[in-house]
Amino acid sequence: MKKLKNRQSGFTLVEVLAVVAIIGILSALGTVSFFALVEKENVRSAGATVHGALNRMVADSRKFNDTLSVAVSVDAIAGFKGSNCEEASQYFSVKLDDRTEIVSIDSAQAAPSGANAFRPGSSWGYSCLTLAPQLGLNPFTTPGYVVVGQKNSNRYRMMIYKGEQENRILTLLSNDGGSTWSAN
Repeated sequence: MKKLKNRQSGFTLVEVLAVVAIIGILSALGTVSFFALVEKENVRSAGATVHGALNRMVADSRKFNDTLSVAVSVDAIAGFKGSNCEEASQYFSVKLDDRTEIVSIDSAQAAPSGANAFRPGSSWGYSCLTLAPQLGLNPFTTPGYVVVGQKNSNRYRMMIYKGEQENRILTLLSNDGGSTWSAN
């Protein structure tokens, strides 16, 4: 084993502390980014759940060749056979996980033009949204949107949107609480 001389010492205490401090700062920044990523993915997952439920309603309306209706609450979306949510029989319901909810956004925020908000306790301009089967067209005849977000945070929002010109249901993502939207 080689003996160390006086001049051949290892790292100084200051150098070790500097490296530890830099590692601590980098890990703190990484933790914040990680939690933001988790929140964004929770919102995307909830958006995919609502999007899937609405697409199921479209498919079922065509399959049954019957009028269906849909209603939302803060944490669920439900499908009904018939044109009235109160009088029709519920045939399926999808519940969001405990971290996310269906939220309302300010009408002043950048919502699609000509579309109505579909939020808990209301629908796209009606007491209950109705889907009527139409050959070659989406059964959602009224343009509208549903917005999902993380509970106790307004950073990320996902909009599930059916516009006047679109024949399919689209999803848009917001990284700033709903002021601006981009394709998911």
